[in-house]
Amino acid sequence: QLSQLRQQCRSGPRVVSPRAIANTASPLLEETRAFVESVFACPVYNQYGAREVGPIACECAEQHGLHILENNVKVEVVDAAGR
Repeated sequence: QLSQLRQQCRSGPRVVSPRAIANTASPLLEETRAFVESVFACPVYNQYGAREVGPIACECAEQHGLHILENNVKVEVVDAAGR
């Protein structure tokens, strides 16, 4: 799908540019993020969440990892034994 978008962008009119794009699927590879940012001329942010609780963590403007949304959720890191 991205290859089709790339072709359309090269041959067609420019796409309207939103202020930002939030990616809520699996984390984007850096080359995919760079491509989407170039097509839409805006930053793309990764976000992590779950249907049951909503957003859990998201990137800030620096785009160097996710920040837990502490006011919304409590995240506990456990090992395979649940400890």
